[in-house]
Amino acid sequence: SNVDRYMTGPTPVSSQDYLTQDEVIKARANLQQELKIWKAQRNPNVLSSNAAVSVLGDLSPGGAMMVGSKQDQLAEQCPLSVQSDLRQLYISVCELIRHF
Repeated sequence: SNVDRYMTGPTPVSSQDYLTQDEVIKARANLQQELKIWKAQRNPNVLSSNAAVSVLGDLSPGGAMMVGSKQDQLAEQCPLSVQSDLRQLYISVCELIRHF
């Protein structure tokens, strides 16, 4: 019955659910081989973290690559109607989040 299952815990369906030692060894060897192939195919030309931070600083406002660019405030670029809509959406989202 269902109550007996809770008392004894899970039981295997059949002995065929288990792998033999040879199958486990073969699966492990296959996995190791796939990992070696995957490592060889990965792209080694990835920026280091120091280089990425440097580039990010150069491309940020006030950085070396952005010297000639004009920095306007976002509020100056956005029409008043869009600002009003965004403000209303923000208030609505905050209200929804407060209920959860």
